[in-house]
Amino acid sequence: MTKELTALQESFLDKLFGDAKGDYRKAANLAGYSPTAKVNDIVRSLREEILDRARDLLVANAALGIEGLLDVVSKPNQMGGKIKLEALKEVLDRAGVQKIDKSEVSVKAEGGIFILPPKDK
Repeated sequence: MTKELTALQESFLDKLFGDAKGDYRKAANLAGYSPTAKVNDIVRSLREEILDRARDLLVANAALGIEGLLDVVSKPNQMGGKIKLEALKEVLDRAGVQKIDKSEVSVKAEGGIFILPPKDK
């Protein structure tokens, strides 16, 4: 169930992920909150909405992460490539894009037996 937000709260969220670039105090000021408003109270009341928007932002930028990853693969010796690779990995992991671990074992046996090596004592 999504709670109804006031126009001030909506504006705060828009500014936080827009002009304020994550600066809570700046977002509060731009949204029209009183200069004496406690930022912690604003953030606490919008905790879930902030997390939802942060996840959405990560997912929206996953394509940029993939492009950056491909850039490092195509130019592995570029300056700062290792650091860039680690940062891209973090962004993609947090966006939910993870490497696939696949292990496939297939055994075709028709009435045979397995002979195992003797156990070491």
